[in-house]
Amino acid sequence: MTDTRSNFLKVLASPGFGEAGLILMDDGGSTIRTVSGLQERKTWVAVLIPPNRAKHAVQQMDSVCEEFLERYGATELHAHEVFQRKNAWSRVPIGELKAIVAAIAEILRLENFPIVVQTLWEGNESLTQLLDGMSRETEKKLKRISGLDLRVPGQAAFMFCLWRCRNFIEAEFPVARWEIFADVGIKKAGQTTRVPIQWGASELLSVHFEDSKVCKLIQLADFSAYFLNRSQQIANSDTREDHEEELLDILGKRLNYVNIPYHALPRQQPMAADQFRVACVTSTGTTHKLFDNEAVARKWAAEAIHDGTASQVAVEKSDGSGWALVETRSHRN
Repeated sequence: MTDTRSNFLKVLASPGFGEAGLILMDDGGSTIRTVSGLQERKTWVAVLIPPNRAKHAVQQMDSVCEEFLERYGATELHAHEVFQRKNAWSRVPIGELKAIVAAIAEILRLENFPIVVQTLWEGNESLTQLLDGMSRETEKKLKRISGLDLRVPGQAAFMFCLWRCRNFIEAEFPVARWEIFADVGIKKAGQTTRVPIQWGASELLSVHFEDSKVCKLIQLADFSAYFLNRSQQIANSDTREDHEEELLDILGKRLNYVNIPYHALPRQQPMAADQFRVACVTSTGTTHKLFDNEAVARKWAAEAIHDGTASQVAVEKSDGSGWALVETRSHRN
């Protein structure tokens, strides 16, 4: 099947395909609770497939996706859908889903593809310093050329990620040619944006936006972003469920994130008796917070509902072997 809009298919069919490196980009988001309330963070991830390895990577990912289509009817391998058991994955046994996640993590680990990460949020110091040091005229010019608005954290993270890719590649692969493909969102499938980043002799960097059904390698970036964000969410939770411990074991594989440190997370210690925890249901999932005092746990739960941090909360008490429900609250209470 041909798609006249697809820059990736054109590159795939070109005589020089396989000689250039590929940069595959996708975004993800996470919500964290801070002293000032909920904070939305935007992350862009780029998986770098070095020159002369692109053909093998395309064949490998095509084979994986064909197998999942045949076995589960899944047209795409989206990490969020797999983890949340949505759409084609809703009836897949949990053991098979864990095996799928582990297989993707193992591909990334064994291939050791460099992974570049950039996370930004509203009020981020790096972003604030950049905007403070940039004239409004320069900011307008950048937006006119690329269509990117640096005052939108997700679009700024996209550009910062490209800068980081350029710096890494100039140090590690100085003479190589690279093609860049990003998942749709900032632009539609088939569109190209030119970003004013100096790369070799060129002052403009071309980024092609593609549907990940066409450029399946983008799904590696999708998983890399989700692995990172989900690990951080679990790590920042006061308590972890058994399946989250198992997930950390999978995500704990040393993937090649080149610009962030790796920290192995120890397994959580057994819970003590007479502890209290509050389970918070938010738009991004369920998190838990531990307390030693029931009154403090109840108060925190009430505030989480009142300020909109959570749509529903449950206060539970530990007897050392399990959790017993104390009370629940929701916006309807």
